[in-house]
Amino acid sequence: MSKLYDRTGDKYDYRSNNPYTKHLRKKEVELIKRFAKGKVLDIGCGTGYHLNFVKGVGIDSSQKMIDLANKNGFNVRMSRAEKIPFAKDSFDTVMSMYGVLNFTDYKKAIREVKKVLKKDGIVIISVDSVYDKNYTMGEKRKLKIDKYTQTKKFNIEGVKTVLHLFTKDEVLELFKGFELLHFDSVFRNINPIWGRFKINETEKKKLKEDYRYPKEYGCFYLFVFRKKI
Repeated sequence: MSKLYDRTGDKYDYRSNNPYTKHLRKKEVELIKRFAKGKVLDIGCGTGYHLNFVKGVGIDSSQKMIDLANKNGFNVRMSRAEKIPFAKDSFDTVMSMYGVLNFTDYKKAIREVKKVLKKDGIVIISVDSVYDKNYTMGEKRKLKIDKYTQTKKFNIEGVKTVLHLFTKDEVLELFKGFELLHFDSVFRNINPIWGRFKINETEKKKLKEDYRYPKEYGCFYLFVFRKKI
């Protein structure tokens, strides 16, 4: 992923200024304001958007993103999620937004999250779900989950990218022993087109009525956990 963001870093904030990213970020920020506490670590912080709402530090694997974040006044250093450069029990809150964990060796990354998080610490994450593949609601209801549905491939700026798509139960299992404080999702009955900067009235209506559909079918999942052990 560092190659992708090194190449597209100058366009990152511009590309994020679309209705779908704004909708997702609004939900993320609501969770940050409600649950984040104390010293915060933002994993895959990009240019630092989510650090606007907390006191904390960020890590990212892209030098371009780090340079932009530091230019924006944030405390960010180079690191991969799979090897966080902080001591055990360093943070009161760890957050990882906008699908960062989909691009990582997520099992290693989550072990690192657990290591650096204090007891009673908070984890806030948003990840691409297994339904993030332009399915209709009918297809979502009938979807058979397998290794093919849990992989998404695409090409941005000539960089081939592969994501792991999570099921809700998979995330709950990864944080087994933690207390689930909050679960939500977005884009339940609409397929986000991240490069589109204007949406029509039908799409606006679908976004407003997102809450009418089961949370499990969202393209993006949002979780908040508390470390109990």
